[in-house]
Amino acid sequence: MFSREPNSASARFLHWSVLWLVFAVLMGLTAATKFIFPDFLAHTPWLAFGRLRPIHVNTIIFGWLQMGLAAAMLYIVPQLTRTRLYSEPLGHIACWLNNLIVAAGIITLALGITQGKEYEEYVWPYLDLAMLLLLLLVAVNVFATIARRTEPQLYVSLWYFMGSLIWMPLLYGIGNFPFYSGVNDANVNWFYGHNLIGLWVTPLGVGIGYYLLPKTINAPLFSHRLSLLGFWTIALFYVWTGAHHLIYGPVPLWLQNVAIISSLSMILPVVVVVLNVFLTMRGHWSAFRSELSLRFLLIGMVAYMITCLQGPLQSMRWLNAHIHFTNWVVGHAHLALLAAFSFVTFAAVYFILPRLTGRPWHSRRLGAWHFWLTLLGAWLMIIDLTISGWDQGNLWFVFGGQGIGIVRATWVYYLTRMLSGLFIVSGQLIFAFNVARSLRGRPAEAN
Repeated sequence: MFSREPNSASARFLHWSVLWLVFAVLMGLTAATKFIFPDFLAHTPWLAFGRLRPIHVNTIIFGWLQMGLAAAMLYIVPQLTRTRLYSEPLGHIACWLNNLIVAAGIITLALGITQGKEYEEYVWPYLDLAMLLLLLLVAVNVFATIARRTEPQLYVSLWYFMGSLIWMPLLYGIGNFPFYSGVNDANVNWFYGHNLIGLWVTPLGVGIGYYLLPKTINAPLFSHRLSLLGFWTIALFYVWTGAHHLIYGPVPLWLQNVAIISSLSMILPVVVVVLNVFLTMRGHWSAFRSELSLRFLLIGMVAYMITCLQGPLQSMRWLNAHIHFTNWVVGHAHLALLAAFSFVTFAAVYFILPRLTGRPWHSRRLGAWHFWLTLLGAWLMIIDLTISGWDQGNLWFVFGGQGIGIVRATWVYYLTRMLSGLFIVSGQLIFAFNVARSLRGRPAEAN
């Protein structure tokens, strides 16, 4: 349970992240099914939509993404510092604590015990304090490893990792402590909720991408300076964007304007990151077909670019008035967490797992099936939710705010959403099977 073997903590985080991913997408599919068949599991209170939805979201963020990205970080940091991880047992403790938090979160949310605020559903004080302890353990391990490095160059991936490990404990502490009420509570909720993606998932994902890309194509990153420009502009602009979720709400107009301006400014760091990635790819595009991890990474980077172009657009008041409280916003969330950073995490798993096990993947063909099913399901869902949200905005005026008329007029979108979920779930079951066979079985002879 607390092995000192090199990379054993990274491997444990990776294994558990895949298990939580399968559980989370099954919960998401169950919730999506309820839009079409409202009586499905209707007599099971702990599987009501209001409980399934936060279980799905929190398990995706803290079970799949947090643990998958942590697995990659704990593998990459020793590689870039040319030293062993400071403490493998400390990494194992962090992994078991992460599992305990996610499992306890699922149980409490299923029982209806929640703080009732988006992305802040885990109960105070037990799970929130445990999460802060987990973040502290990971930060100590990473910073201590970097402090002992024998490599003089401080690579840009390490900048992103260190930044995220400073920002996230502050964000989580501020966002989850129940010391606020009214409008202040709403402001703090979205300061935390938006930056959970912007200052935790995003820096980890970008830092991992900056490591995977040069290693996969065996070429240097196009520009170290551009990568640092992207780091500092994320730090400068992302932190102020949360209030764009409260436009036309009872918050000061100046605060809304700050959020809109900061959202528009986010175009700069995403353009810098994507430009750096695609300029690095010059002359190496043949690897896109042969390297599955590269395929996931580049698709994820494209989705990241679209996310950070769509976000500033929908923060504009003229559009926000039309799409707020609609499926458009849900589609935007899936664009960030599924199409962008889940794909980056998949890229990390496909790159790292053979290096952890010393064996190739069980089946490249299954990996290709995972890629195409996930790509099809993700983009079908995102496009469906985006168009659905636009139609909901139109129908809101047609039906004068009568919700049941809008539900009846948009049922086909919910059917498409459920079908897209079937593609996604199928892809993740194939992925989990391929991971399990790669860990325990012999490599397939025919790939």
